[in-house]
Amino acid sequence: MSKKQGIRCFFSGATGSGKSFLCREVIAQIKPKKVYIFSSIDDGDYDKLKCTVMQVDLNGLMQKTGADVHEVFEQMEDGCCCVFDDIASFGTKLAKNYMELRLILLQKARHKSISVMICEQTSMAGNQKGAREVLLNCQYFFCFPRSNFHSFKNLGKIYLGLSEKQIDHMRS
Repeated sequence: MSKKQGIRCFFSGATGSGKSFLCREVIAQIKPKKVYIFSSIDDGDYDKLKCTVMQVDLNGLMQKTGADVHEVFEQMEDGCCCVFDDIASFGTKLAKNYMELRLILLQKARHKSISVMICEQTSMAGNQKGAREVLLNCQYFFCFPRSNFHSFKNLGKIYLGLSEKQIDHMRS
């Protein structure tokens, strides 16, 4: 993996399937100086990384500073890493700003060498725009099909255009 332009990874699987663990392993390989965690879950395991790790309450930050998501993106350091871990669990209203920031990062992060990691339990069914941006901009996809095959099947069929036979072959 080259971190020259930052990397963009998508991890999909059920709770406990290893998404966050593998995400941390990838981050350890690219060695960013700072990692921003956007998640409703405070996973202390990110603290084991050899860099500055910040759990970010995006909505609170925006309210406190008056910044919008574009300004938050502009203030991020070159070469940092942003992790979006199960942001759908925030609920539709709270997740809106996280989804918007994630979209901006997917489209523009490579210009600032920012890496983006997205960990989702679902295949983003119902979020066609978000799914399209993930497919267009992520370089690496990690799916845990045995732990959440329904999610993997939706990802393969709806967003990747795979046939049932191709999906079954990947499962085995």
